[in-house]
Amino acid sequence: MKRLNRLSIVAVSTLVLAAIIVFAFDFRTKPRPLKLIFVAEANGEPIEFDTFAYTNPGGTEMFRLRDFRVYISNIKLADGDKVHVVENSYHLLRFDRSTPQFNVVLPKVPLRQISRISMSIGIDEAANGSIEVRGDLDPNNRMAWNWNIGYKFVLVEGAIQMDGAVMPLVYHVGFNENRRDLDFVASTSVDRDENRPLTFSVDVMKLFSGEEVINMTELQTVKMDRSDAALLATNYAQMINPIWGD
Repeated sequence: MKRLNRLSIVAVSTLVLAAIIVFAFDFRTKPRPLKLIFVAEANGEPIEFDTFAYTNPGGTEMFRLRDFRVYISNIKLADGDKVHVVENSYHLLRFDRSTPQFNVVLPKVPLRQISRISMSIGIDEAANGSIEVRGDLDPNNRMAWNWNIGYKFVLVEGAIQMDGAVMPLVYHVGFNENRRDLDFVASTSVDRDENRPLTFSVDVMKLFSGEEVINMTELQTVKMDRSDAALLATNYAQMINPIWGD
């Protein structure tokens, strides 16, 4: 009888262990949401909105930021050779004094680890020429041009102190050729067992002080001029970067 009891205990323990293993495997492989956190920064520090805290990269004048928006799209995630393409991934990152960071939740990501992520600043040509509402694309929102079909990819608004006056700063950058594709590879794959988010820095100062240094007193407004928009697009290719952590 004791032998049978011992065998029963072993059998039950084996079944429990097998169930735990099956549950753990199912949990790791079952599609789960993934949160992306985008943190607005200026020169690597949290943005101070609505205060003259920043120096004109091409001069000495002080300027302030009021509104900062960025369209990202076409997100792809990879775990080695396994690639997950996020459908209709059009997301508008919106930053201001009340929203210093913006979260994007990707549903049903089937990857156990994340070794690579790619996305675009801006919108693909097909979507940019359409009035179809999908994701955060909406022809009635503030990021849509009011003179043409299409969207502003990046919007920055604020003001600069010039010659004793306060002058507006308005940077609205769009056009198909100014979409920038970003690709980030992790030095060590991010294990999703901990359900931790992926965090990104979005540094607004790189828009003005990258490959092209912008003097804001000479370029206070960018809207429809394609050459001026191209200058800023060259810079904003470096604006978003992952914070992989340890």
